[in-house]
Amino acid sequence: MTPVDEIQSAASKLRALAAAATPGPWEGVVDDHGRGQINASVWADSIGYYITETISSGDRHQDDAHYIGLMHPGVGLVLADWLGEEAALHADDQAAMRADGEGVACENFPRALAVARQINGARP
Repeated sequence: MTPVDEIQSAASKLRALAAAATPGPWEGVVDDHGRGQINASVWADSIGYYITETISSGDRHQDDAHYIGLMHPGVGLVLADWLGEEAALHADDQAAMRADGEGVACENFPRALAVARQINGARP
């Protein structure tokens, strides 16, 4: 798989997952849900209920909720568009490109490739 293919693959994967997810924006919230136990959750105004209940425990659960809320599907779609634009911009550069993306006359390409590799390595 070429670096451009990797970026196109990540853009497609991210776009599909974002499109299938509950519409954003989302918000990380801390609530006791009337039970007296603090939970960090993610709320979606678009549907009027929680996307998640307790998302983690320990010292980072509130930060995890706020981060997940920030990275809602709208962010994913914009990121997928950027990745797609970077891949399309450099599709003709394949012959000059090394596997690490070097040889491309664009400072954003190595960044796009790094993002794509994180997405492609993630599940599902």
